[in-house]
Amino acid sequence: MGLAIKVYEAFRDEPHKAQVLSEVVDILENRTAIVGNVATRDDVEITKLHLQKEMEQLRREIEQMRCEVERIRAQLKVDLAATKTSLVKWVAGMLLAQTGVVASLFALFYKIKPFFLPPSP
Repeated sequence: MGLAIKVYEAFRDEPHKAQVLSEVVDILENRTAIVGNVATRDDVEITKLHLQKEMEQLRREIEQMRCEVERIRAQLKVDLAATKTSLVKWVAGMLLAQTGVVASLFALFYKIKPFFLPPSP
């Protein structure tokens, strides 16, 4: 827009010409601003190479994450199996202990004659 104003001021004594020239300069400035933002083939190729490099890096990172997930999954399976074994041991031990307590109570019950049992003949 700055160049259009300068052209207008240079042709101020002829207003119609000044108006037309300033409009033409303004249109040309706007077009060159748009053309300045256009990517060249080299720019596109460089961007393409950068994107390919980033994609390869992301693929490697994804593969590393998959390996890490598989390692953690295997470790969890081992831990779960150990927990299951430990739980079975505890349940079996508690079952034996409970059987012993019940057997002891029965033995104690039949040694001591409680008041609520009828006398034996």
